[in-house]
Amino acid sequence: SLSDELSLQAWENILDRREEIARQSQTAPPFHRLVLEYLLNSGHLREPVITEYSELQRLRSNALMDPLTGLQNRRSFDERLEREMEAAVRYSQEFSLVLTDLNRFKEVNDAHGHATGDKVLALAGKLIGESARSSDLTYRIGGDEFALMFPNTPYDGAQTAAGRLRQRFSEAIQSLELKVPVSLAYGISTAPREARVASAFFSLADERLYNFKRSIGSQR
Repeated sequence: SLSDELSLQAWENILDRREEIARQSQTAPPFHRLVLEYLLNSGHLREPVITEYSELQRLRSNALMDPLTGLQNRRSFDERLEREMEAAVRYSQEFSLVLTDLNRFKEVNDAHGHATGDKVLALAGKLIGESARSSDLTYRIGGDEFALMFPNTPYDGAQTAAGRLRQRFSEAIQSLELKVPVSLAYGISTAPREARVASAFFSLADERLYNFKRSIGSQR
């Protein structure tokens, strides 16, 4: 980025150039063309790259998406969690977080290979995306771990949604005919009544996810 002094100088040069062209042609050129011309010729940019705004938006979007599942990634999750927590605390609105992962997923990779493992992850991502309401937010936060944010949703509402998702996954996974009985486990926390800081909020849901996985293991 340019310093304040260089920015002011650049702006003055652009205005001077605009007046010069206007005197010669009786028509003032658009500012964006003059800004582009100045930056390309000023030497301030070492390796300038010109791209369409729509392409820039696409690149930004891709940087926040997980390519396998089509869900948002961990970077996007961390940024949004902070904002949603702040809003929940400030306005005293219930906000629920569901963390999920696939119980015994590692055994799928061991028994069937990573290609089949990717199919399981893609299926989970598809079901999570389809189950979300327009106001809900869905993420793959790493490996076989996923997260769902439910703004303006109490604990019971998030629990109902998570239970429904677990059942849908249990039914859909049968089509892959796996040797390993993979299941979806989850843990839930609700702000601001259970936590008022994002790190504690996440840790509580993660602890409950771990306890859920232990209960599944004991039943198996």
